[in-house]
Amino acid sequence: MRAKYVAIAVALLGISAIGAVAPASATKPDSDGEHKVWVCHATSGLGELKNGYNLIYVDVASTTQGGGHGENDHYGHATTDPKDNPKFGVLYDYLDVDPNHLPGKCGTQIPDEPSKDPVEILVGTELNCENESVTLTYTVTTYSYSWDGTAWVESATTTTVEKIRPLTDDEIQACEDDGEPPEEPSKDPVELLVASVPNCDTTTVTDTYEVTTYSYAWDGTAWVESESTTTKEVEREMTEQELAACPTQESQGPVPPATETPAVASTPVGQAPTATPTALPATGSEHWVIVLIGLTSLLAGAGLLRLSRRLT
Repeated sequence: MRAKYVAIAVALLGISAIGAVAPASATKPDSDGEHKVWVCHATSGLGELKNGYNLIYVDVASTTQGGGHGENDHYGHATTDPKDNPKFGVLYDYLDVDPNHLPGKCGTQIPDEPSKDPVEILVGTELNCENESVTLTYTVTTYSYSWDGTAWVESATTTTVEKIRPLTDDEIQACEDDGEPPEEPSKDPVELLVASVPNCDTTTVTDTYEVTTYSYAWDGTAWVESESTTTKEVEREMTEQELAACPTQESQGPVPPATETPAVASTPVGQAPTATPTALPATGSEHWVIVLIGLTSLLAGAGLLRLSRRLT
């Protein structure tokens, strides 16, 4: 019995020794006399702080200081392993934190995850006259976000979606036409005057035109226009203005008189030729003209007389 009391005394002394070497920074009791601490508890999810941590208030007995991973890390509460968070990496618990000044990653405030409406783009339309419906084909792009530790990273996914709607009145009319193309369009030829050549002798004008004509071909959805250009000439009578522009005889000057070569009479040998009188314009010096004609006749007669003597 005495040995039993000795064992109890030794146990009490051991407990006292442990208390004596306990760190001076042990958690002090709160106002209710309980030893409570705030803990940034690592989670595998987003957490109430949206950074992988839940802020909890627990008894200090549920935690174990130390562990070699940081001053305030612990393994005792909830689980004994750090959390490998898919968004924020490996996280450790923070013990005895000030909720107004959270430490490390626990204090990182993550902005709200952004959102973006899907984007639809119409890429095809198929008319179904039998079912009186239209099938619309869209590409739909949706957006998702992941946190890389510093920012939200956007990723996009595109899929193809078909939507069916009833025919409109215009589409019903097109179905009733049984796919026949609309009436072929028409367009008047275009004539362009490029030259005009007058002929004053015939009092006509030749006009040259470039003529553009239009034709149409159905390509299955619409009429396609093509054009061709040719040249044509048109002869017409001159207008009064064009006649007035033609040159007249007066504008070309007087017509010169016709020139006739006077006949030369043969003169028998030995006989002086008779001088052919030359009509001269009447001037104020008629007597000089007469003198010149007489001298010419005398000289011609003398020459012929000397020639006849040589011949005889």
